[in-house]
Amino acid sequence: MSVVIVSNALLARFLLGEPIGKRDSVAIIIIIGAVVVTTLFAPKATKKYESDELIELYKQPGFYGFISLLVALLFSFFVVNRVVLGKVDPKPPPSSACLIKFWRADIDYVPKYQEQILAFSYGAQAGLWGGLSVTMMKSAISIIIEYSNKGIKEMFIEPLTYGLLGVLIFCWVFQLYWINTGLERYPAVFIVSIEAVLNELIAVTGGILYFEEYSQFTLKSALLFGFGLFLGVFGIILFATRDNYDLEDDVFKGCCPIKAIENDPNKHERPVDAISRRPSWKVQASTNRRGEMPQFGEDGNVLMPPAIIKAESLRSDQGEGQEQQKDDQFEMTAMSL
Repeated sequence: MSVVIVSNALLARFLLGEPIGKRDSVAIIIIIGAVVVTTLFAPKATKKYESDELIELYKQPGFYGFISLLVALLFSFFVVNRVVLGKVDPKPPPSSACLIKFWRADIDYVPKYQEQILAFSYGAQAGLWGGLSVTMMKSAISIIIEYSNKGIKEMFIEPLTYGLLGVLIFCWVFQLYWINTGLERYPAVFIVSIEAVLNELIAVTGGILYFEEYSQFTLKSALLFGFGLFLGVFGIILFATRDNYDLEDDVFKGCCPIKAIENDPNKHERPVDAISRRPSWKVQASTNRRGEMPQFGEDGNVLMPPAIIKAESLRSDQGEGQEQQKDDQFEMTAMSL
């Protein structure tokens, strides 16, 4: 995985012209260290399992817990992705409208942290699906091979064969879907790195829980393995909080600067220049009927057009006038009594 992350960063920099900032370099070094530590202190002993034993391992509490956590993470990232996408994209998937209505989400403004979570959700979901496929692959292939040794006919009439193949294909399809849709919106050095790290962490953790290899841990190896997982999560957080639009601190800028390309399709531009949050596409459309970009104040909030400000002022004045009339009527009634 270390090779994937480093090669992806270098290829993205020199082929796609995506800058690599100091933050990215630190995150990559931390992630490589995490991979080395977890690999060194993960359980090494291997055991050959029969198909019946592999099927029984699916029923263990550790595997149930692993699948439950994975499903919860996938569901959470999917909901966040669709809700925020419905706020930033004028043509989101149909599920966005349903989820926004169900969760009663604020559809007017998009905080910066939600934009960061949206970007992270693409690589995260690809990595989770990839990690699950790796976890399932060893047992699935072993079971299918054992069935094939009994005869080709036996393998094809066994329902479990089709079930396992269906799960693997399902995982691969969703892994490719999320990583490709993520690459359409965000830099490769960001999406692929997150996918690779989570893929590795989920696969290692899933393998330990499924094959019950945690029983082989000593206190020292367990602590160091946990430290490696912590480093991996910390590296992911550094990537997740990176700014995918303002990357001026390119570490290779001095030796080999990126050549400016007019109308570069690989350049990712911030949709609206805002400090902490930006209006959703609906607010932009309602405040700019001519299709112009909205103006922002020093606090990052959208400045309403003069016509709307005047209308709001008149509405406020009318409201104050109506309140004054009510007060006068109340005083006249009190005096008559």
